[in-house]
This record gives sequence, C-alpha cells and structure tokens, in this order.
Amino acid sequence: MTSRPDPSRDGCRDPLRRLAAAWGIEPSYRDNAGVEREADPGAVIAVLEAMGAPIGGDRDLDRAFRESEASESERLADTVVVAWEGRLPAITVARRGRAASGKARWGATIELEDGGCFETPAREAAGTAPARGGDTERPRIELDPPEPLPFGLHRLRLDLGAGATASVHVLSAPVRCWDGEEHDAGAKRGAAPRRRLGLFAPVHALRSQRSRPAVPGDLTDLARLRDWVVPLGVDVVGVLPLLASFLDEPFDPSPYAPVSRLFWNELYLDLALSPELERSPRAAALLEEAAKRVTHPAATTGSGLVDYRETIAAKRRVLEELADTAFAEPSRRREIEELARDEPWLDDYARFRAVAEQQRAGWPAWPDALRGGAIGPDDFDQRARRYHLYAQWLWDRQFRSLFAAGEALYLDLPIGVNGGGFDVWRFRDQFAPGASVGAPPDMFFAAGQDWGFPPPHPRHGRDTGHAYFRSVVRAQLRRAGMLRLDHVMALHRLFWIPRGGSARQGVYVRYPAEELYAILAIESHRHRALVVGENLGTVPPEVHEGMRRHGLLPMRILQFELSPEWPRESSEPTGLAALNTHDTATFAAFWEARDVELRVRLGLLEETSAGEEAARRKEIRRAVIDALRREGWLAAGDATPEADSELSTGAVLHALLRRLAASAADVVVVQLEDLWLEREPQNVPGMGDEFPSWRRAMRRTLESIAADSSIEATLRELAALRAGARP
Repeated sequence: MTSRPDPSRDGCRDPLRRLAAAWGIEPSYRDNAGVEREADPGAVIAVLEAMGAPIGGDRDLDRAFRESEASESERLADTVVVAWEGRLPAITVARRGRAASGKARWGATIELEDGGCFETPAREAAGTAPARGGDTERPRIELDPPEPLPFGLHRLRLDLGAGATASVHVLSAPVRCWDGEEHDAGAKRGAAPRRRLGLFAPVHALRSQRSRPAVPGDLTDLARLRDWVVPLGVDVVGVLPLLASFLDEPFDPSPYAPVSRLFWNELYLDLALSPELERSPRAAALLEEAAKRVTHPAATTGSGLVDYRETIAAKRRVLEELADTAFAEPSRRREIEELARDEPWLDDYARFRAVAEQQRAGWPAWPDALRGGAIGPDDFDQRARRYHLYAQWLWDRQFRSLFAAGEALYLDLPIGVNGGGFDVWRFRDQFAPGASVGAPPDMFFAAGQDWGFPPPHPRHGRDTGHAYFRSVVRAQLRRAGMLRLDHVMALHRLFWIPRGGSARQGVYVRYPAEELYAILAIESHRHRALVVGENLGTVPPEVHEGMRRHGLLPMRILQFELSPEWPRESSEPTGLAALNTHDTATFAAFWEARDVELRVRLGLLEETSAGEEAARRKEIRRAVIDALRREGWLAAGDATPEADSELSTGAVLHALLRRLAASAADVVVVQLEDLWLEREPQNVPGMGDEFPSWRRAMRRTLESIAADSSIEATLRELAALRAGARP
C-alpha cells in the first residue's frame, strides 16, 4: 500500500472517525481471542477512497465529512425501506420536502412488482429522524395503504410538495425465510418442519462408467446420485458451487472464485444429452474421440487429479460443433435468442467471455475501450459468443430436465466473484475494486487472509434496491431446494483490505443487513427453499441474532466442537449439523490426526505444535468414545483411543452420525466420502497452488458406491433416525 499521511496526528483522529462512521467503517473489531483491535488509520483512508468518499488530495477530513453529509442530505427520502409482513414503516424525508407554508402537502403512489399501481394517503408522522448535514430535522411520512403490501420489490413515488418528488425501493417481505412447512403433507400450520437428511458430494469428484469422456462428473452423474439416495431417505444432495469459471486463460478453477454468480459452468454439461448431437456427425465423432483420449484420473496410474484444461478443451470442441448446428437451425436459434431475452445479461455475458478468450486475460488487463464496456461486433470471435450462448441454453435445458424444480438439490453461493470476471465488469459500480475481501489474523492464519475478490459496495447496492444481489439469489433459488450462503456475516459486515495492503491492515465495513435479509425472505418463500448461513469462526452476536430472527439455519460442525470435555451442555445441534465441511479434514483424517501430518508437510504447523495437537487428539478420542458408550451409541470394545484401527475409526464415525441423525437439528448433512473413510481432503484453505484443492477425484465410481450394501444400510438407518425411529 502506498505511503499516506498519518491521520492520527495533529488531532485529526476524531474527524476521521466521524467520516468513517458516516461511510459505515467500524473503528475497531474484537478478534478471535477477544482482544479489541483498533482500525489502522491509513487503511481507513484507503478504504474511504475505495468507496468514493470525497477525501481529495488535501486529506481535509473535516471538509470531506461536511461534503459527505451534505451529499446524503440531498436525498429527498430513504433509498430503501423494508415493509416487514407487508406493513410500510414511516418514511424519512428531507426537511426541504415541506411546502413553503410549513404545512405538509404530500402524496404517495405505490407501483407494485406485478405492474399494479395505487395511491395511498400520506401524512406527517410524529417525531423526526436524526439530523443530517445542515438539516435541523428530518420529518417522516406515514402511509396508509388499504391492506398489507404483497411480498416483493415495489416502488414508492412520493410527491413532497413544491415540485419535489422522490422514489423509494420498498422490500415487502415476510420476517422469516421459508421453513419447509408446506413440504409436510397434512401437517398443521405451525407444526415443526420435518427433519431432513442431506448428502454432500462435489460434482467435480464424481465419476462413473458412463461419464468417462465428461471428466469430471456431470449433471447426469449428479442426477444418478440423487436418484439412488432419495429412495433411501436422503432429502437433499449438496454440492460445491456450479457457477461459471475461468478454465483456460485466464485460469482459476476454484468454485469460490466464479466468473459470474449468475451463469453456470459448462464443464458439468452431459454432452450426450444435447438434442443437436444426432444432427451433427462432426460433434458425435469428436465426442467419441474424447471418450478414447480423455480418461478419468482415478482410472489411470496418474495423480488422481482432474485436469480442468484438458477436460474443457475436449468438451469445447464438441460444444462448438453443437452450437454451430443449433444456430444453423431457425427454430433452435429462436429458442436460444428467447432465453437471451429472458435472461437480460446473457448476451453481455457471452460477449464478455468471447473477449476474455481473445485477450487471454480478465477485463482489468484489456485495452481501455473494452475495459470500459464498449464491446463491438469486431472485438471478439462470433463463434465463441455462440458457444457461450448455446452452453447456457443447454445448461438450462439439462437442469430443468434432470432436476425439475430442484427440490432435492442443496446449492452453495460463494461470497464473492473473480475480480477479472463478468459480474465485476458488468456491474462495475456495485463493487469497490480498490479493495479486496478477507479475514483478520486468527489462530489458524496468523497473517490473516486475503481472498482476492472486490467487496460489494454497500451504498451503491442500496441505490439500485440491491438489484444485483436480488438477481444472484434468484438465480440460485430457481434451481435449489436449499441454499447455503458462504460467509453469512457478509450480510452485516465484511473485512476490507486496501489494495496493496495486508490483512493486518484490514477494516470492517457495515452493510444494510435488514434489507438483505428481506431479499432472502422474499425469494426463499417465492421459490420454497431453505436458506443456510455459514456462520462458522469468529462471528459477532448480532449475526447469530439476525439469523435467528429471520429464519436462516445456522451451521454446527462437530469437528469444531469435539474436545477433551465433549459433550458440553450446549452440544445439542440446531440448524444444519455435520461432522465436517469441504474446507476441513475428512472425518477419518481428523480422527487419526492425519490432517496434522499434512499441515506439517505443507508448512502450516511446526513440529512442536504438531506434537501437542496429536496428543490433544488422543484425549479427544478418549472423551468421545467414553461419551458415546455412556449414551448407548457405541458398544464396549468397538473402538479404542488409538488411531491405528480402521474398524475403530469406522465404528466411531457410525456412532457420531447416528447421534447427529437422532438430534433436533433441522438438517443433518453427511459427506459421501466419509462413508468409506476417505483420508485425503478436497481443499486446504489458504494454500493456493501449493495444494491441488478442488481437483481430487473420488476413489470409487457411482456404480460401486450404489452396490455397497453397507453404505446403503447406513443411509437408511440415518433416515430412520431423522424420522424419529431411534433404536
């Protein structure tokens, strides 16, 4: 980060605090050890600049504060209001919205999301809102619509007198997200929702006898897994994000750094299901050739890692031929063009991807005109544009065919997007590219974490009624019966790291949480989907409280709770419970302390600390085994505290899964690979290219998994326990 004047000198610290508070920057935070950490003044100024605060080159913070407040006071009314349960709150307006006589002469019109429109009485409410800028008061308007507003996004038009008008985004929302009640046939209203069982399996790791040319696994493999486990009592199948990624140049295959959170990854298409295949001999020949050339990594003597570049290159050759065939047929071309009309940014996305492929770089490295958004027909290969349009059309068709409304699918929404990707390019003002999102130093990452993607801009999001966030949530919930929000704390605050700085210099920036919760509630009811919030790690109390108030399911991960004192009184899980996550060691690796050995090899843990942790793991094993025996989940002699017996590890795994399944948790999720005691992780956070995260293929095919009677018996037993049939 470049050198900046120290704003703490010469008594200007207070002006900086005022300016920071006006822009939602928190002056301090409490770390995971409970220590209060003051925000670095230089970092605060850098973040203010990234947000567009009027600091200027002279760093006159008093002037910047006055200008900032004056700018806010120019707003004639609140930008966004939330009408919980359809009831409009009082609307704060500017003082100059009064009529010249001093008496309010106001009018209001509400334009509904469905196109309806009506006028409603308006009057001045008692009391005033806090002053802003030069205002001595800010009056409020009360509105009296004839009945509660329907749920959705509406527009309020205010006539404030003297020619002044204002427009307000109204989010009319239920207080709580959908809880799944309607899924229970015959259940009385208000009855407890059914306890669900989930199974997690990353699609890239799936492999089957039929999908060899479609390496890694594809949507058909995912559907086959669902078709096998749902009759056994599994309610939802969870996956990593399935969003579009850079898989050539630029290259970033991480599912948590997508090109877009609005479009999908063609890597997972089943090309054999394309309706164009029969009319394209060339595509059929290329598909057959791919089947001979590309084999699944676990079927070779190689590393067992998915080769994304080779895979997407082979699939692209086929998809391009299919796209050529589709666009040459008038009726199919019309179908694709109709989808592009229904999805307002699809054509922009296809053009963006075509330019990125031609430039072999993300948009920040493009020439000025392209970087600014002016893409002309000669700036890209039209065949590449058609390829991306067709791939999204085929994705939509295959998904609707294989998953219907997606009731049995549990999707994962990443917190951010690739800074060089489509969303940041297309919705430039909705992000702050002068900073990146991360996490402060903690016990696992002493230097903190910088995740590399730009943070969403809280003020600019409000200006549009959070249009981008609404579109992202809607795109996911159209496909899923459950949705996990990665790093749910982002609804309340995010840790911004100034460009060029380190995570130690980051500061927290607040977000309009109630407005974002309202969007989640609206869309979850609209699509009848459960919403899960990833609230792991150091999370402030207001986040947990907000989730409880608005019906987001919290996560309880047993691996984080096991200790030599387990179980504690608070160990009864709620929300979504699981033994582990995609970011942790598998159960067998944790139980046998193999993850400790891996962290030593990767340089994440010193030998001395590793020895202490290995000893602690043995104490944990002893405490867990004793507790499971006392509770009747584990028979005497089935397990020992030593970590050298696969039978012992399997017995403890089975006992803990049964204990979780019998709990009051709303959802219990089982990692598929745990069921055969996999010891290699899918991901080691923070390692970048030093560890092949998100690339490991499963050791077993879907066919061998489905033929395993012990796995089938385990899932049936867990489903019975979820239904209340404890032995």
